[in-house]
Amino acid sequence: MKVNNAYRAQGSNPKPRDVLDETYRLDFTLKTCAPTCTCTGEVDVRDDPRSGYRMVYRAYRKGSRPALYASSIKGAISTYFLAVNDDPVLAGDVFGDMGLEGRVRVEDGVPVSASPGLTEQKIGRQWRPRRPCDGIKLYDETQLRSGKGEIYVEAFDKGVSLAFSMIVYGSSKEEISRILASVGVRKGGNRGFKIGRGKEMGFGVVRVEKFKVWKLNRLKWVELRDQEVVELTERSTQIIERREKGNEIFVTCR
Repeated sequence: MKVNNAYRAQGSNPKPRDVLDETYRLDFTLKTCAPTCTCTGEVDVRDDPRSGYRMVYRAYRKGSRPALYASSIKGAISTYFLAVNDDPVLAGDVFGDMGLEGRVRVEDGVPVSASPGLTEQKIGRQWRPRRPCDGIKLYDETQLRSGKGEIYVEAFDKGVSLAFSMIVYGSSKEEISRILASVGVRKGGNRGFKIGRGKEMGFGVVRVEKFKVWKLNRLKWVELRDQEVVELTERSTQIIERREKGNEIFVTCR
């Protein structure tokens, strides 16, 4: 997707990082619309009745429970933030850049259910793109398929709900609307976005099921009123609709 700059940039006057003014918290619940994995570098070699063995990249775990890695969530949202808003300086101010700390803190995405479904999905060998790109690589509607080679990942199965929180310092309602737009929040139905391994093969599609927005007031979190959330959603919808004209950013979550 074409953008003014495919990378976050540092502006001349970033917001201060050492104050708690205008601090917001967003609580999200995601639903997986396809098998989804943010894997570790740990690999198991397991028996396979057909080929004799398979290599399985283990899912990231928080304690003993599988989870979505916070840095993967932040990375996915920051990519969509740049694509949706086409403002590299704002993206750098919010999510950070070389020598500039971001104003966002993201937690791991943990399953809502006590026993989430994990499956082994064949992704095969994956190669980095060999041609340079002057835009942002977003993965469009792709039918789920397997790759070549006995390489698998542990993934959350389709239909698993995962919860995570994001705290944004020195922010504003306009900025929060832009973050909501980056995860596909819109009137009439939220859109899906992609995260983790195998995106080009149809894996990693998630969608926001529900969210809450809180603002820090005298060191206490106060939830925004329903009307305020409606206004944020309307603004998020405007941002998405303006940017998606002629561009395919998000995917359908079936």
